[in-house]
Amino acid sequence: MYIIYIAAMSFIWLNNGCVGQMKVMRKGGTVVIKKKMVKIWTGMSCFYCDKAKDFFKENNIEYTEKDFHCKIDKKELMDLAEKLNFNTYWLDGVPVIVIDDKKIIPGFSKDELTCLILNKECGYKVYNRTIEVKKHKGK
Repeated sequence: MYIIYIAAMSFIWLNNGCVGQMKVMRKGGTVVIKKKMVKIWTGMSCFYCDKAKDFFKENNIEYTEKDFHCKIDKKELMDLAEKLNFNTYWLDGVPVIVIDDKKIIPGFSKDELTCLILNKECGYKVYNRTIEVKKHKGK
């Protein structure tokens, strides 16, 4: 068991503390490395949707693409936003990126995705849109 733990920790250390799009968890005496689940809601002829998908491909990030204009897909997004207490006022365009069904990112920001998915180059800036959302709760 310790061999797996040492191998996982060595992998993390060799990547400057970054595991890429993976999350390290402990289950009993073993270390489990879990990829982050990424979903993206897109629209037709969307420049920033294409940029986000290119970012995912360049960084080998698996993602599920949903159609923002499809009622079923949009309902899934709105239900998730409601569950997370995320103001749907910010979900008026594409792309919308969701990480692990816990974090909603309206729009495309390469720096934000690099920090939140790849755990790299976070610097001092904290990406937390829930602070902004609560300020604008009433629109």
